[in-house]
This record gives sequence, structure tokens and C-alpha cells, in this order.
Amino acid sequence: MLKTAIPERVWRRYVCLIVHPGVKGDRGPSSLDWAIFEAADLWGVTVLQAIDEMDAGPIWASRTFAMPRRVVSKSSLYRAEVTEAAVSAALEAVARFESRKFAPEPLDYHRSDVIGGGR
Repeated sequence: MLKTAIPERVWRRYVCLIVHPGVKGDRGPSSLDWAIFEAADLWGVTVLQAIDEMDAGPIWASRTFAMPRRVVSKSSLYRAEVTEAAVSAALEAVARFESRKFAPEPLDYHRSDVIGGGR
């Protein structure tokens, strides 16, 4: 888990991709804890680029999944749904980076697919 920001001298020189366990727009720590606590129907993983604000960078890829209807633990979600979404999104983000043709989408809370928020 990334608890400290990537230094500016690094992310300004290199594209740094962050795999965040939250839907588009979700910002802050304990993302999955909040999803469980609030009994979210849908959750996901977002691969975003590091910038000066935590979890606010351009989006390279994302995946969503239905939260299980049964009571689940954070660790069981990480072992299944979150890992599958993270691997899929990370592979897509790397392929997009390698293509040099993809422009990541800026975080825009006016978009209908941006359903998260800051915490």
C-alpha cells in the first residue's frame, strides 16, 4: 500500500503508474474498507498516473466488479476480485503506455463513470 507520495523529482521525470484499489474518482486511504463499510454494490481498481495530488492523476485503465452479496473480509476481496481487476487493469495500462498513442483521461467528476470521491 502506498502511504507516502512519490517524490516530485521522480514523477516529473518518469511516468509512475499507481494501482489504486478504488473506482474512478476514489481518493484517499482505506478505499476497500470504505466500500465494505458502506456496502457498495460496485467497486474496482484504477491505474492512475502519479501527480502532485494523491489519487488524482490521469487515468490509464480501470476495472469494476460487483461486490459480493455475502459478508466478505477485506483480505478475501484482495485475494479474488481486487487482484483479478488489478492485474487486468495494470496489463492494459502498460500496453497503453508502450503504444505511445494513448492519452490517459484526466480525472473529471462530471463524467458518469467517475463514481468515487475523496476521503
